[in-house]
Amino acid sequence: METVLTRPSAAPVIQPLRTIGYNANTAIADLVDNSLDARAVKIHIYFAYGESDGVITISDNGSGMDEEMLQTAMNIGSKDPRAKRGANELGRFGMG
Repeated sequence: METVLTRPSAAPVIQPLRTIGYNANTAIADLVDNSLDARAVKIHIYFAYGESDGVITISDNGSGMDEEMLQTAMNIGSKDPRAKRGANELGRFGMG
């Protein structure tokens, strides 16, 4: 499979997301939901803060994604939150 580089432009999406309540807390919860959807039983959330920046790392032992799923997931808004989900599917926003 050919590697496809995507460079989503997040800036135009940030403000509308804030107005609907999608913030850092929601984003982290959505990523944890994705881990649970991938049948993870261990989820590690690591926060590191510097004086002017920080990083949040979320890792799990879930089933992971194939190349096509990863390319889709890396595009902002790849999943319509209004779409019907599976009975046990938690991920909703398609925000990666």
